[in-house]
Amino acid sequence: MSDRNTKNLENKISSLQTRLDNFDAKIDNTLERLNVDEKNKKKLKNPLHSPQLTEELFAEFKDRTVRTKQIVINNLTSFLTTGGEVLIAVSKQLISTPIATSCICLGPTFVAISTGSLKVVVGVTFIPPNSPANVYELHAANAKEVSLKYSDHNILLKKN
Repeated sequence: MSDRNTKNLENKISSLQTRLDNFDAKIDNTLERLNVDEKNKKKLKNPLHSPQLTEELFAEFKDRTVRTKQIVINNLTSFLTTGGEVLIAVSKQLISTPIATSCICLGPTFVAISTGSLKVVVGVTFIPPNSPANVYELHAANAKEVSLKYSDHNILLKKN
């Protein structure tokens, strides 16, 4: 391998390492912001706001040697014109279950996740820009259906 190629590869590796370090720094800053108000931490009853739990959940994703256990993808979205593929990656340290829904028209993906006393449903769907209002209404109805079925879970929804 020529010196120029070697130098080029070294530069690329260095650039990648810098970007990974910046990503780690962003995660650390996020965790630090969650720990800022020590007195409010004691008052919080919602386990989602526990800095210790947040650190535990992010730890695996900061470790570049560990991979996720499961990626949940709604395969039906490949055939739809109103949405696109979405996925949810779940840490292998967590207990997770994909949630089936009655609305396949949007390509929503929901997964129930639990660890200790924390129970969360994470939902994501892709709604293209300038979609008609009824698409948003369908998604809201679908999310409501899941939230009623999993009323003992915290619900986190994301629309892309």
